[in-house]
Amino acid sequence: NIGLAKSAMEFAEVRHVDFTPIRIRIVDSEKCTIRFGGDDIVYSQEVSVFSNMKSYVSSVKEYFEKIWTEAIPAEDRIAEIETGKPREETYYLHGRQKLYDMVPQIMNNTEKDILWTTSEIGLVRIHDNLKHVIDEHKSRIHVRCIAPITKDNIEIAKKLGIEIRHIDNIYAVADCYDDSLTVIINPGTDLSNDEVMITNKRETVKMMRQMLEGMWEHATPLEKREKQ
Repeated sequence: NIGLAKSAMEFAEVRHVDFTPIRIRIVDSEKCTIRFGGDDIVYSQEVSVFSNMKSYVSSVKEYFEKIWTEAIPAEDRIAEIETGKPREETYYLHGRQKLYDMVPQIMNNTEKDILWTTSEIGLVRIHDNLKHVIDEHKSRIHVRCIAPITKDNIEIAKKLGIEIRHIDNIYAVADCYDDSLTVIINPGTDLSNDEVMITNKRETVKMMRQMLEGMWEHATPLEKREKQ
């Protein structure tokens, strides 16, 4: 319906939503109609409501305005369709395992490099959950990792076969995939309680990339840490 959207944009503001559960019409904040039902007018069972009750219209308008605020301008959605450029968005996962399950697909879409930060125990978890994925992609992707390296995890660090540098303390667990995707982890009491934020918003990705590159520059290479 992109052609229809462009035509509508000549006389109306248009925004995109992924799903429309109800159809709303509001006139001058005085009258409204709501239609519940599918797009197929012939075969779907529908319920349509008309009201000019101020309280009802006000509630419907409030609901509409919330959807409008969160919707995507038609220009951005059209550009997304016509150029194939992914939409800027942020979403959340609950539990580290869900992230581990997603990483293979994320790495498939990574073209240049990955920069991870992780905790001392996190380095072991990366080995146990992702080494096979790393081995599959490290010939074409530059993979780096910053972590506290100790006597307890140094052998694991060497087995990973990627560039690793040591830092005494990790205050933020974050990953950058190319310059297009950032993952930020808020550790919970266990892996199932971790909160994971994934975003491709350009400004956030740029900020995190600069921060991680600064950490990398001042971190200690694995070989030097091993001698220490």
